[in-house]
Amino acid sequence: MIRRRLDLAIPGWHDHPVTRRSDMYGGLSPEQVPAYTPTELANYLQLPRGTVIAWTLGTTYRVKDGTRRQFKPVIQVADRKARRLSFENLVEVHVLSSLRRQHRVKLDAVRTAVLFLRKHFGTEHPLADQEMLTDGTDIFVGRYGRLTNASREGQEAMREMVARYLTRIERTKQGKSIRLYPVTRTAVAVDEAPKLVAIDPRYRFGQPFLLGAGVETRVVAGRHKAGDSVKELAEDLGVSEAAIEEALRYELRAA
Repeated sequence: MIRRRLDLAIPGWHDHPVTRRSDMYGGLSPEQVPAYTPTELANYLQLPRGTVIAWTLGTTYRVKDGTRRQFKPVIQVADRKARRLSFENLVEVHVLSSLRRQHRVKLDAVRTAVLFLRKHFGTEHPLADQEMLTDGTDIFVGRYGRLTNASREGQEAMREMVARYLTRIERTKQGKSIRLYPVTRTAVAVDEAPKLVAIDPRYRFGQPFLLGAGVETRVVAGRHKAGDSVKELAEDLGVSEAAIEEALRYELRAA
């Protein structure tokens, strides 16, 4: 069998000239390409589809008197008309989900905090920007905390959680978010969860894949469902059985 393998551990591979070419993407860089539907993004990040739609495209909701109101999106999507999201949008939702998973997020306050960051940093996607690794986190959490009257302890907890989720984002030397390690387990701390499954817009058309094998996790799950054992898959793909199990765990949760 001919194995399709990717060597993903070559020093400096992020900045190879080939990875910087944007002509094949219509002038866009890989992380800007509108490649995902809201449903796909929700599955990859294991979030409710309705939450992703509300954050990225907006939605309507009914109030007590029966009238409907419009909820404006928090994130500016790559292609609103086609309802398609980019890897950059995926990273932004990943960061916002750090608040949603642990706190009762007030979306109006989140939107206001994100607007403040856009103005402060001069970027349309501040949550996917390099600055979020430094003072951006403090500014975002502080702004959100004041808007919601969160206690100092509450703000510290939010800041710590956002920081942990940021460790799962890999960036180029230019500070662009280029790889995300989605959370595959909830029973362990976010920053301690394995980084065996990755999403990278330059590989596998931005689909989740298994590191070291270069194979999409859905393919691993499909072969396992068809009868291949964990041991057989590990031997065939040249990875550990633990890596195969992680891919299966991820696909099971995403499903």
